[in-house]
Amino acid sequence: MTLSTRAMGWALLALILATPTLAKEQPGPITVFVAKKIVTMDPTLPTATAVAVRDGQILSVGSLQDLAPWLKNNKHTIDEQFKDKVLMPGFIDPHLHPLLARSPSRPSGSRPSPGV
Repeated sequence: MTLSTRAMGWALLALILATPTLAKEQPGPITVFVAKKIVTMDPTLPTATAVAVRDGQILSVGSLQDLAPWLKNNKHTIDEQFKDKVLMPGFIDPHLHPLLARSPSRPSGSRPSPGV
């Protein structure tokens, strides 16, 4: 049984389109940020001294020794730019920015007086 040129073309196109989903992407390198103190907001581990991040996601938090299993077989770098700093979570919901611009004490559309 032979395939027509058109059928082979469609089969090739389907294969090309499916290839990115079939190929497993290699994870990026891990960056470990070390700090004087990291506030985790986790009652079971309220503070730490290192956090491992890959592709914008936190992998693990603890000490450098705690992160050793992540680092053992993965390409990584240790970033000490915060070694004398305290790191803490900071979340800003971008949907609230327009609401933050309006104060409850100031009606919508009003302008502050020049002396304020």
